[in-house]
Amino acid sequence: MKKFVLIAATAATVIMSGHAYAQDQKENKWFAGATVGSTWTQGSNLGFNGGYQINQYFAVEANYDHVFNQWGNSSIDLGTANVTLGYRIPRTKLTPYVLAGGGYQFQWNANQGVWNVGAGTKIELSKDTDMNVRYRYVQGMLNQQNENVVTVGVAFKF
Repeated sequence: MKKFVLIAATAATVIMSGHAYAQDQKENKWFAGATVGSTWTQGSNLGFNGGYQINQYFAVEANYDHVFNQWGNSSIDLGTANVTLGYRIPRTKLTPYVLAGGGYQFQWNANQGVWNVGAGTKIELSKDTDMNVRYRYVQGMLNQQNENVVTVGVAFKF
């Protein structure tokens, strides 16, 4: 009987410690945030994003940017969906990444599909918060108008 109790206690300890470890290792998969930045030719922008971290390397995200035209004649609304590929540098809080995706641009005279590529770095501020610095090259599909977008933002993981 003592052997049974000892084996049962050992098994319970192993199972409970594994459960506690799994809870400590649980990653926040969803994220949402806001960005501010600038384009090289149009002006400043304000954006929002959200997405899902598939695994430690891949994420999918949706972005919305409102670009305030510095000449005052129109603004641009840009919606994109991207896939990101990142790699966290061991023993640091830095995750450099590349991204690619497509979307749609709404502008008074140039509504069109767009594609974009870019790169950036996520900096982990806490377990639930990242800072993000990003560059994107956005290319229009109809009029071949392109834009360079640089943003800084914060994302909350949940």
